[in-house]
Amino acid sequence: MRQSHGTLFLILLALAPCLEVACGAHTYITIHETHDGGESLSGVIDSDGTLVVPLGKRKILGRLYHGEYLIVSDERDSRGILDFDDNWIVEPHFEEIEIYESPDSIKLGGPFYLSVAHSSDTAQNPSEIRSLETGLRMHKVDLLGCDEPKAPLFPVKPANPGDTYGYMNTQWEMEIPPQFVTASYFYEGLAAVQLTPQGYTDAFCPGEGVSMVEYDKDRPRDEDGRILPGDSYYVCSDRPHWPELGGSVYWQEFASGYIDMQGNLVSQFDYTEVYDLSNGRGLVRRGDRFGYVDETGREVIPVQYTDATRFSNGLAIIRGEQRLDPEGGGYLDTMFIDTQGQVVLSDLSNAEPFSEGLAWVSRVEPKDGAQEGYINTKGEWVIKELGNGPFVGGFAWAYDESRKGVGLIDKMGNWVTPYRFPAYTPTPYFDGLSVFDIPGNFSIHRTYDYGWVNAEGKIIWPPNWNDPCYDTEGLVLWPEGSCPE
Repeated sequence: MRQSHGTLFLILLALAPCLEVACGAHTYITIHETHDGGESLSGVIDSDGTLVVPLGKRKILGRLYHGEYLIVSDERDSRGILDFDDNWIVEPHFEEIEIYESPDSIKLGGPFYLSVAHSSDTAQNPSEIRSLETGLRMHKVDLLGCDEPKAPLFPVKPANPGDTYGYMNTQWEMEIPPQFVTASYFYEGLAAVQLTPQGYTDAFCPGEGVSMVEYDKDRPRDEDGRILPGDSYYVCSDRPHWPELGGSVYWQEFASGYIDMQGNLVSQFDYTEVYDLSNGRGLVRRGDRFGYVDETGREVIPVQYTDATRFSNGLAIIRGEQRLDPEGGGYLDTMFIDTQGQVVLSDLSNAEPFSEGLAWVSRVEPKDGAQEGYINTKGEWVIKELGNGPFVGGFAWAYDESRKGVGLIDKMGNWVTPYRFPAYTPTPYFDGLSVFDIPGNFSIHRTYDYGWVNAEGKIIWPPNWNDPCYDTEGLVLWPEGSCPE
């Protein structure tokens, strides 16, 4: 069974910023070995597989780095930052540390690091953003949390009684006061946020307040017929009945919508969940149905679909009511729509979002029956009988029916890797790097949790996997003739 559209698409979008981060920067990968007796060693390789930080007993956290800084944990599980020469840049005194060294942070004077104090040291867990070069604190208000600094505004959680998020500007001052339960970055002029009960009251129920109403449709009940604790949502006190929402509605997700960069509420806020804008459209969910808003926050494609993705390459996937294919091809309920909500590709039994101009689909052809592979935005076949995931950096992992394994292909459908992974599809990250899981012990001497493949399709970790004669216990299928008789 393939991944759901929403899950896969969110994965793809999560990768997109990483592609920007890696541009023009070195990429380093943390690797681990666990030897007999449970001794764990950590080190760092580059994207060619060269060991740049030798395996040692320091506990290096995280997988990927761009600058020559490492987050490490000491024997007390306190975290600090080392350089590649094993010198402390930040002493290990913190519960959490994050390094911000993307182009966005560099433009603001970075790299920076975010430190979070141990909860045992204070009543709260204060956070601070400091320069990695000077150690100076950047912000002018005390914080309990922060995302990576980006222009023009970025979400922060100041130390305020409401325990809510607001937005800081690039001068490190509060631009939009804290008032949101959740807050995202601004995309195409709007940010997805969730209101507090008081915020909802002030905006939509002035002088009336809100009530927490339990949503009892399809809710599980105990043996006496009483509704078990669970879902609830906000309503204005003078409105005893909210419009039917359907499905499960968690109050923590209710009262979501969009703000502009002045902090104005520019959309409806009766959404269960909202997503960042892409291609001039924001995906919204109300109950168990999806629709879209435009850059002004206006709902331009009504909430009506049973499933939907965000837009990419100007198209989005939606699911309508199920219709059984008379030719036996399954349910034909999957379609692509344009930003006006017009169906441009239909009668699909399954599909994945467009990435780099191509999308995997499954559909029934009048003459050829069930077909699957990659199409372009015109619906024309580009690669047939292959498909396993999105294109990232010009490559995708695809299933090879003849070899019964997963390999790397380019956008013409040519195989890049001479070997196949029979059971596990690697996950693409950036710079053409992909990570794959390794199940259990394949050697009596050491255990690896995962391996890496670079943009050339070369397995760069574990290093001895570069030898086609090495016993991989069936995890990698090398081409015939790779190993001398």
